[in-house]
Amino acid sequence: MKKIILFFLFTAQNIFSQALIPNPPEVSAKSFLLIDAKTKTVITSNNPDESTGLASITKIMTSYVISDQISKGFISDDSMVEISEECWRMEGSRMFIKEGTEVSVSELLKGMIFGINIPEKKGTFRKLCKSIGQKNITEFSYRLDKTNEAKILLGLEFNKGVIEKNSFMKSMKNKNYKITDLSDDEISKVHLRYMSGGRAPEFVDGNIEEVFKVDFPERPGALMQFLELLKDKWNITLFHYKNQGSIYGGALVGFSLKSEQLKALNRDLLKTEYPFVRVSDNAGYKAFLK
Repeated sequence: MKKIILFFLFTAQNIFSQALIPNPPEVSAKSFLLIDAKTKTVITSNNPDESTGLASITKIMTSYVISDQISKGFISDDSMVEISEECWRMEGSRMFIKEGTEVSVSELLKGMIFGINIPEKKGTFRKLCKSIGQKNITEFSYRLDKTNEAKILLGLEFNKGVIEKNSFMKSMKNKNYKITDLSDDEISKVHLRYMSGGRAPEFVDGNIEEVFKVDFPERPGALMQFLELLKDKWNITLFHYKNQGSIYGGALVGFSLKSEQLKALNRDLLKTEYPFVRVSDNAGYKAFLK
């Protein structure tokens, strides 16, 4: 009898333990391996033995080799590089420079970064994106502050290098934007592009800030489409996006609203059809941005 009871308890415990284990995640990657860090047990996998390259190793080696060649005097920042068809067709992170174009080593390493000021009021954020047009945005950092002007750090990709950059700056100035070229500014490239932001000012009229992680398809015009669908109904207080060279890029987006408006905001975000998740309770956000 004892054996039967023990067998029943062991079987029940086994079934109960399995019921607590969630289903394996659905991952679109060609190959992956998920392992329990403590027990080293394989939880789930797909083509785990398939050979794959290390992420970003090409970028790291390219930067190292270029820096080495510059230091030895074989090339300089002003050396021109012709973009081959093979390079242009290469998948992954890219600057979307057309084949046959000549671009300097400096431009390839740095990309184009700008500082832009816009009035701190509803609608100007969307108006700015409309002025930028269908250019590919590599990074976009904005944070509401106590002044009457919003400061935005903007990274763009140009097909024609300096010529297109100068044309873009002239166009933005003609539209009365205060724009500064930071592409050659070491502090902006190395530090400010990662530090842009900070804590928001205290909100008035009982408003709070709600923050979401939104997955943007990495294609020109995706940000504009997102803003067009939201219209100017919501006041954006925080926006940070950086192109990662994949199909989707994660953006951090903050809104100022009353707590009872959260459900309405969720409905509007659903209408954009961009995947999103609320992260207002995130520890990092609370520590550095709230």
